[in-house]
Amino acid sequence: MNYFFNSLVASYDVNYNNMLSTIQVIIKVLLEVEGLTMIEEQKGNTNLVMRYKGYMKRLEELMQMRMNHTTAYILCKSHEVWKQTGESTFYGVLGDWKIFLWVNHGKNPRLRMLEIPALSTNISVPKSLLFTDLAIRFYHQVIDPLFSSNNAYVSV
Repeated sequence: MNYFFNSLVASYDVNYNNMLSTIQVIIKVLLEVEGLTMIEEQKGNTNLVMRYKGYMKRLEELMQMRMNHTTAYILCKSHEVWKQTGESTFYGVLGDWKIFLWVNHGKNPRLRMLEIPALSTNISVPKSLLFTDLAIRFYHQVIDPLFSSNNAYVSV
């Protein structure tokens, strides 16, 4: 596990599609560790349960770190992209997992609603925020496909 943790810390993703692929790998490992934790709980092996719960917490932290690092990288490059193309939105879609980033480089006071066709949603932006340096990140993940639960994580 330590090698897996170290490889996640040492590498980074430069776009959201790659990041979503990495997060799906982390989730698969997390689910395996969760299964092992339940087995060891039934056996009464508290030492392994504590170790596995520590692994699960570290995997969740690494998932958030990966998302934050990729967003920071994209934010650093976003102004250059905006100057060249006029585009201030970035997104990634992988199955039922979606992430979107809007950066307010234009400071357009007429913009009232962000329409995000890739995510099938709209976001209302208050006029007072349109004159500020602002970025909105929206992350959507279906947790339980059977019941179509959603909105696992949304950050502004």
